[in-house]
Amino acid sequence: MIDNYRSLLKDAALIYEKHGIGHKEPFNIFTVLRKASDEVNLHSRFLAALLDHQFSDTGRQNLKGFLQRVGIEEFEQDDAKIRREYRDIDILISNNISNNTTKQAVVIENKIYAEDQPAQLRRYHDRLEREGYRDRDIHLLYLTLDGRKPSEDSAGGLLYQTISYRDDLLPWLKCCQMYACDEPELRESIAQYIHLIRKLISTDFEEAYMNELQDLLSQDNNFVLAHDLNEALTRAKISLLQELWCDIDSALKNLKQVISDFPDKDKKASNISEENIKRYITGGSPNDQSLFYRIDRVTMLGVQLDRSYKNIFFGVFCKKTEAPDRHNQLRTALNPWHDKDWPSWRDGDEDLCFNPPNRKTLKLLSDEDKRKKFADGIADGLKEVWYQMKGVGLA
Repeated sequence: MIDNYRSLLKDAALIYEKHGIGHKEPFNIFTVLRKASDEVNLHSRFLAALLDHQFSDTGRQNLKGFLQRVGIEEFEQDDAKIRREYRDIDILISNNISNNTTKQAVVIENKIYAEDQPAQLRRYHDRLEREGYRDRDIHLLYLTLDGRKPSEDSAGGLLYQTISYRDDLLPWLKCCQMYACDEPELRESIAQYIHLIRKLISTDFEEAYMNELQDLLSQDNNFVLAHDLNEALTRAKISLLQELWCDIDSALKNLKQVISDFPDKDKKASNISEENIKRYITGGSPNDQSLFYRIDRVTMLGVQLDRSYKNIFFGVFCKKTEAPDRHNQLRTALNPWHDKDWPSWRDGDEDLCFNPPNRKTLKLLSDEDKRKKFADGIADGLKEVWYQMKGVGLA
């Protein structure tokens, strides 16, 4: 049996090397210029540019292909306008047809990791109605990585359509790439963007590579062996993620020894239990994994891995609903990345994804030196935030 395991792993390693899966990441202009999850300045900007692009011979082929992909028919494209951030709408495709008596609109609400705002889709719909668009001529598209639904409050009882980067955008982008056969710069830009999307949705595996692995598992008793290995892999992920949290905790304890007034850990607010990590890895309904260091009654420094963001980040935690004035002070004075409960935060490493883990995350978890380096980076980042807060009188 041991020989069978060795043979399976050896054959899988040969396929891995054959397809160059573990080789260095290619240069990508998008991740050089912007944060990979930047909805507004990266994704919406590039998608709007593609929708608005006109080829010399075929016109707005990208726009036509997109509308077909999402099933919107009888939309007049000749005078269509593509606008970004129009009245807070991420991407708006609109037109006037039949001597301006009828108007059509497609609203694309683009969500990578951000949460819905109150009555968000309802507000966009109502604004367009006030501008003369009829309800039946307004199409609401809710775009996410995996096709999740908006909150009931966001939709406000309206009809909408969910679309995803995985199932809708990737096939459409491949078509855009094909349309750009005579524009090499555009074709290469789309190729780099496709690579970025595959990383975000953790499908950056070449199809031929996966097909060969599938064939390998279909041979002899390999499928049963792989099932056992998968169970062992799950246990290893749980153990190594716990090791990473221990490394982060240790790095922050060392920081406390150097900076005597650094806040103490709030054991009650922190949650990095083995059971919680197991539920996170195995697809249960976990609480957010976190370490918190209390500054005052409403403010803490924190490190967190949550269910929606799928990455470890750190910064200042302050519930906006409980302390709006304090939250606004922190958001204004500190790093501008913020959401409703984190007036200032940033990624430990924006290329990581823990659920499901991408290849870079697996390499981090399995390498003790990389884990400790990552943990030290978190500690250095929180030290910087702490000094920044003290410098503006907020700590």
